[in-house]
Amino acid sequence: MSFQKSWRLPRSIKYFRSPLAVDDSRVSKTILKQLNFKPVIKISFRFNPLLQKTESIRHLCSILSEPRWRASNTNMLVKINVLSDSNPPEVEISYDNGHILILKTENLSLRETVEIIIAHTGIIMAE
Repeated sequence: MSFQKSWRLPRSIKYFRSPLAVDDSRVSKTILKQLNFKPVIKISFRFNPLLQKTESIRHLCSILSEPRWRASNTNMLVKINVLSDSNPPEVEISYDNGHILILKTENLSLRETVEIIIAHTGIIMAE
């Protein structure tokens, strides 16, 4: 994350992010259009919504639960487990060839999580 000093801003705001920096809390539609769930059997989310580091998995859960993004595989199961303990949030994706991808999203942003899912699904489809 790069910061630049700005002389034009008020004294209370000394630094700001470069406008060219990527906002990891949002995912563009062009990236979401690359999602392909044809080889996916099941996606399960496990998280405690009261913890602070679960923001990315909550957004991912709301995105992947929409019918628009699930249209590539209508037989895919989406299971959401809301926990009451302090286990780290994780996403488990089961593929039709037996592979299982487990993402611990505690230190990952929404954009990083989606890019990992796209990359891994692309590898599975290429096999």
